[in-house]
Amino acid sequence: MPFLGGRRIASQHGEAYADWLTQVYKGTGDTDYVGYFFHRAAELLSPTGCVGFIATAAITDGDNRRTVLARLMQADTPFEIYGATTGVPWQGNAQVRVSTVHLGRGLPPASLDVKVLDDRRVRAINSRLRSGEDWPDPLPLTENEGGALVGCFLRGDGFVLDEEDGLAFLRKHPEEANVVRPFLVGDDLNNSPEQRAQRYVIDFRDMTLDEARRFPHALAIVERDVRPKRERLKTTGADADHRKHWWRFANTRRELRERAATMPRFLAAARVSKHTMFAFVPSSWTPSEQVVIFPLPTGTAFAVLQSRIHRVWVTLQASHMGEGIRYSATDCFTPFPFPARAPIATLPKLEALGEELHASRAAVMAERQEGLTQTYNALHDPECQAAGIVGLRRLHEAIDRSVLDAYGWRDVRVPAYCSWEAGSSEYQVFEDTVAARLFALNVERSAARVDAERNASPGPGGRAAGRAGPGPHKVTTTTSDAPKRLRGRKV
Repeated sequence: MPFLGGRRIASQHGEAYADWLTQVYKGTGDTDYVGYFFHRAAELLSPTGCVGFIATAAITDGDNRRTVLARLMQADTPFEIYGATTGVPWQGNAQVRVSTVHLGRGLPPASLDVKVLDDRRVRAINSRLRSGEDWPDPLPLTENEGGALVGCFLRGDGFVLDEEDGLAFLRKHPEEANVVRPFLVGDDLNNSPEQRAQRYVIDFRDMTLDEARRFPHALAIVERDVRPKRERLKTTGADADHRKHWWRFANTRRELRERAATMPRFLAAARVSKHTMFAFVPSSWTPSEQVVIFPLPTGTAFAVLQSRIHRVWVTLQASHMGEGIRYSATDCFTPFPFPARAPIATLPKLEALGEELHASRAAVMAERQEGLTQTYNALHDPECQAAGIVGLRRLHEAIDRSVLDAYGWRDVRVPAYCSWEAGSSEYQVFEDTVAARLFALNVERSAARVDAERNASPGPGGRAAGRAGPGPHKVTTTTSDAPKRLRGRKV
């Protein structure tokens, strides 16, 4: 079937066929099967013609976009996208969303003048199936490095204790509390009204075996429930290390531990969620690999990440799993330009609003006995007019306004919080404008970093090289469409 994910092609059709596809069409292991249908159609199509496909919504994600739509639009005889619909629920039994894409090439300009994206006329449709010309792939920003870290990969269910067993263990062996800690998973963040870790985990961090023996009762559980499986692993590669250090997690996330030691709380988000949602959790908890941790304890960071400004960015950068969004620390956080550059920076108004939203949201969740997902379902539902939900909408709108002001984008209007569910033109303009400006800001800041590195590099005489070209330019985006090359231009 054409909707296979890229990594399932080999299992369904054989590795030889999967390798042939990637070689002939320059795909990757993550290029979905339907992407190769686009390329095959381009081969068969005359130099003048049109083609249309139903694709998965993931056609705009990562390698799919780069190896399919972007490549077709940059070919020697380039295609233009003249029509698209995005995020349409599939009519069959599968709980997925699809996008339709119509492309043409070699046609008279007048025949492609009218482009339609989700039932609205636009000047251009880019490879992200957004209004406007293509934006460059964003580059990582130095100031964001280490600001988002994936939780611990255990490789052994035996490390985990359910809540009842964990509490019983701590009552019986309180002296071993240092290695039996609350274990945070994505479901706790998204579906628990209290956002409370509902499991415990035996966590020896980077201890040697001799150090772990100081906690004999916890070690006995791991030796019984984890070690036998670890000893069946291979004796090469990563398996060999996991086998040798059977009492430790497969990845103990040392950098995360070092950051956690310096602060009482940090922000967390489930890696896969229906909505983009963040919350403060105690830094003493051990997060699972399905949780992204942000060593950012400030209300400012919470306000920026929870704003719809960041949501616009995540929608374009994240991969999608059915109706869920997979938040990638590398793609969603590291290249994201914060308004004050440093993610750790505090801005007084945002600090106060962020703390107010987090506290008010927790109170509403406790009152309604609903987790984050249900709460944001209600926030996005125009029919829900409960007082607590309406109050949270107003707080979100106030945060959006303050975040835009922090960027200096006072000309951008904040749409009503439910407008994106209604597909309003006001929200579409907001989304296009914010996306263009964020991509432009990433270009500006990453260019400044490259220039700084170039200037710091020793020249032929051992001194720092002189400036190789013009410096970064101020980006003053005022329209909803970003040009193909942003650096040095007003857009």
